[in-house]
Amino acid sequence: MNLEAGQAPLVCVVCELQNTAERIGSYFRNNGLRIKIAWVSDTSELKDILARATLDLIVCEQDVANAPFANVVNIVKNHNEELGVVMLVPDLNAASLFTAASQQAVGVGSAESDEGLFMLQVRCLREIQH
Repeated sequence: MNLEAGQAPLVCVVCELQNTAERIGSYFRNNGLRIKIAWVSDTSELKDILARATLDLIVCEQDVANAPFANVVNIVKNHNEELGVVMLVPDLNAASLFTAASQQAVGVGSAESDEGLFMLQVRCLREIQH
């Protein structure tokens, strides 16, 4: 999707707390990006939004009780093989990069630091524009 086109991309954030999704959305807006954020906290909500909206990307926390990362990837890939899932981790480090890659994530980011949010933004932009 071209970010310069008329409609803003829609990114679904799968996480425990709505505040996390809002922090990501605020960071994107503060950097001049027109990206809509939808928040869901479990796999049933994810299935619902996949059925009713055209999503450009999924961002999923690594350890959501009602939406384990592997389940989210399976649900997303069964819905649309082209739709990527970025893993949201508490800390960016070599172990989190390895974990993300081993679980079929298209990238990794964090909402816990400016560096992590920047990495998330870069990955999201790359996936959306791809």
